Amino acid sequence: MTNQKPQLAAFPKAYMDPLTLTGEMTLSQWFDICADLKVDGTELYSGFKELQDPNNWPNIKKQAADRGLPIPMLCCSPDFTHPDPGFRRQEIENEKRLIDMAAGLGANFCRVLSGQRRPEISREDGIRYAAECIQACIPHAAQLGVKLIIENHYKDNYWAYPEFAQKMDIFCDLIARISSPHFGVNYDPSNTFLAGEDPLELLRRVKHRVLTMHASDRYLTEGTIEDLRREETDAVGYAKRLRHGQIGQGLNNYDAIFTELKSVNFTGWISIEDGVDGNAGELKIGFTPSSASVAFLAETVRSFRSKFPHVTLTLIETLSRDQIPAIIDQKLNFGLMRKPKGRLPSNIQVKKLCADSLVIAIPENDPISRCKSISMRDVSDRAFIGVPYNDGTGLYDAVIGLCNAAGFTPRIEQVVRGVELLLDLVAAGLGICLFATIFPALYAAKLRPADGLRAE
Repeated sequence: MTNQKPQLAAFPKAYMDPLTLTGEMTLSQWFDICADLKVDGTELYSGFKELQDPNNWPNIKKQAADRGLPIPMLCCSPDFTHPDPGFRRQEIENEKRLIDMAAGLGANFCRVLSGQRRPEISREDGIRYAAECIQACIPHAAQLGVKLIIENHYKDNYWAYPEFAQKMDIFCDLIARISSPHFGVNYDPSNTFLAGEDPLELLRRVKHRVLTMHASDRYLTEGTIEDLRREETDAVGYAKRLRHGQIGQGLNNYDAIFTELKSVNFTGWISIEDGVDGNAGELKIGFTPSSASVAFLAETVRSFRSKFPHVTLTLIETLSRDQIPAIIDQKLNFGLMRKPKGRLPSNIQVKKLCADSLVIAIPENDPISRCKSISMRDVSDRAFIGVPYNDGTGLYDAVIGLCNAAGFTPRIEQVVRGVELLLDLVAAGLGICLFATIFPALYAAKLRPADGLRAE
């Protein structure tokens, strides 16, 4: 009995054109993104620019491996249903070259398709052409330790016609004609909806032959599936009304899908085809200016912009106390704040990113300002200038807690908002204050490290 579980790969569906047509993105950049996703591996597409030279394959395999990413699957789109026998022979030879590519990248699985659904091709001819071509490729794949996997597909990004074997009955008849331990199914539930059929019905019919899976979800921006079918021919790529959605938010019932796969002890690779529209749109980030997370935010924004240049970033300065309600109301996507107080709603998660070092601002003429470092006990007899308790910055609680830990209760004589005013009052000799090192020393007040003091 084995405890092996399916493994997750990610496919760069959102970056097909930059990796395939324009070369604006490198595979190294994709591997960086993929590594951040914490998946087990990555699937690649045979049309990526960098893969066209076989001399690149060992280095690309190494680039992925250096990030802990095997390449288990290679996505290929052979067109085996062309009426010209010479064209089909050429496609067979090309598919063998792609099998070489898969082996060179360390992939165990290489996708095949039936081909395009050309109007002049009959049902029987299309099935026969595709079956003969796939069978012609299997010995070469077996010799290299690669298994061919046929997908219940909709349409290659760069095809004019939809998949010949898009319909369930044609797909099942086709795979029934190919019996080999080096051949199986790459199941994609979303594509079944586009054929107007039930993905669970298809899975029940082919689950014993499923070796790998594509996980995606789909939705239509407008119209119906029938509208989609009417416009899906004679246009290169996907119809404009069709969108890849967030997995779990579309039409697929993944609980039922995985129940079916579990019934046949499926332990293969699941390649995620999500995030197609994730390289565009808007991301709203709330931040508290009195937090060390501001420095973290600046560096993160620079990195994010380099990876997702078409995403609009909106930074919203707001108090810590106001960020969680804004996230719940979907006015913010996430927030950078001081550690929130009290119990959080069950649908909110908090992760500690950094902690502030605190400094004490002291009037320039105060004798203690000549000390290089100051403890809280050293200032127990000074008047304090603080921020309002309800401002939500978290500094108020931090100051009270640090003073109490030092054995005294601070004498807060002034309460003001804004760091500029705080430091102006300190410079005027009205008291001292604690604040985060994120703020620059631009005022006539001495700033001294506060020994061992940090605030989350």
